[in-house]
Amino acid sequence: MKKIGLLLSLFCLLGLYSKAQTVNPVIKDYGKVFEIPFAVENPDPKIDYKIAIEVGEKMASDSTVDQQLDVIARLYNSLIYGGVPRDHVHIAVVIYHTASWITLDDFAFNKKFGKDNPNTKAIAEMADAGIDFFLCGQSVMAAKIDHDHINPRIKIVLSRLTKMSTLEMQGYINFQL
Repeated sequence: MKKIGLLLSLFCLLGLYSKAQTVNPVIKDYGKVFEIPFAVENPDPKIDYKIAIEVGEKMASDSTVDQQLDVIARLYNSLIYGGVPRDHVHIAVVIYHTASWITLDDFAFNKKFGKDNPNTKAIAEMADAGIDFFLCGQSVMAAKIDHDHINPRIKIVLSRLTKMSTLEMQGYINFQL
């Protein structure tokens, strides 16, 4: 009897979940946001959101968009969905260490992994929305990456440490994923 009750509860929850609506207000192909009509608090549209995010974890897969990029797109879409004007959202992504491979252009990615970079489109769409991407030059040199084959939407900086320091001095918060 308990199993039947548990099973019915599970089906009810799945039914509710399947009816949940998602939105992608700006970044259309990434960062789905659930509509939350019952939220008691939304982001403050008067605040100027200055967020710096470090991405240093190794790619989970060379076949799918890096999960960290999708989370960043969700953060952006959430702020916009929550009512923050686009000109009040400033996100800087600083990529370093083994995550550097997500920044390769399709030629170099194909040469290393045998396929086009699944992150290229996500980075382009996010950059078009106004998200800034930076790559640690120290990581580029340590990994022996040809800087001529970095996605042109990404700016190479001296180091992750100096860029993060600069962003924090400019009022950005260091947001941990």
